[in-house]
Amino acid sequence: MIHLINRLPTLGICLVLTSQWIAYGQACCSSGTPLLSFAELGTTRPSTIQFNIGYEYNYLNSVFNGSAEYLNDARRQRRVHSLLFETSYGISSRLSITTLLSFTQRERQSVLLETGTPEIVQTRGVSDAILLVKYALLTSTIVSQQELSIGSGITMPFGSIGAELNGIKLPSDMQLGSGAWDGILLLVGSSGFHPFPLTLFGSLSDRLTTKNADGYRFGNEFLAILGASYSFASWIDLTLSSRFRHTGVDRFQDQEVPNTGGDWLYLVPGINVTPWRSVTLRAHLDLPVYRNLEGSQLTTTYVTGLNLFYSINLE
Repeated sequence: MIHLINRLPTLGICLVLTSQWIAYGQACCSSGTPLLSFAELGTTRPSTIQFNIGYEYNYLNSVFNGSAEYLNDARRQRRVHSLLFETSYGISSRLSITTLLSFTQRERQSVLLETGTPEIVQTRGVSDAILLVKYALLTSTIVSQQELSIGSGITMPFGSIGAELNGIKLPSDMQLGSGAWDGILLLVGSSGFHPFPLTLFGSLSDRLTTKNADGYRFGNEFLAILGASYSFASWIDLTLSSRFRHTGVDRFQDQEVPNTGGDWLYLVPGINVTPWRSVTLRAHLDLPVYRNLEGSQLTTTYVTGLNLFYSINLE
């Protein structure tokens, strides 16, 4: 499995679970758990356990109305720090199972108009978990370097949705979870061109949301990734991908929530380094190049992340 890690990028994908309206509307990457490397990798090799420990930093300072960026306001900022713990196990040559747990710290900074002093609100704790099963339709061989896998899974509402400030419940973008059980569908593939050290890859994923106990339902999310990886040596390669994300409008008590939903397009450069056969280090940067959002929304300015992969063969 470690050779796949070296060739597939953007292992810190931020999930758009939109929030309830605040001063600038919703904020990207609000509640729940980010979709990570499982959305880009095929099945894990049989009798192999793969661990992924990751850190992701999401800085939100851009305000969009439709496709126009009309404000970059230092008075209002959002920061999301995420620690991610992923485990994948290969049950057979075609079937594997993946779990993802995360710990998140969310920070919101704004300036009080009355006094001009900054106010910082912070929540911290366990976020939602993900369970995913993948099945390989095509597996890579010496003759054919094509791989194709399908997957399905659920998100489990481990994260709290009850955070308050001075007795008032915080908006959804500051909650640690979505509070709902959601479904995930996945298609991921890659193709090598041996002996040329180039790999093309892509994935499609869809998150089907449900209503939480408060009557709030985040919009469904569709994610498409297309990219390439080039190996300069056996221990290092560079990746470049594009990531398109669409989210539907949120609903509260079956009514549409203003300033939620939209389209995002990111350019994601990354680098993978494999100092030892069973260990891979990855760094990536997500740069938004196009956004077309419903209403006025505070959204991501950039995302950066680090990942450490380690695999163990149990045979």
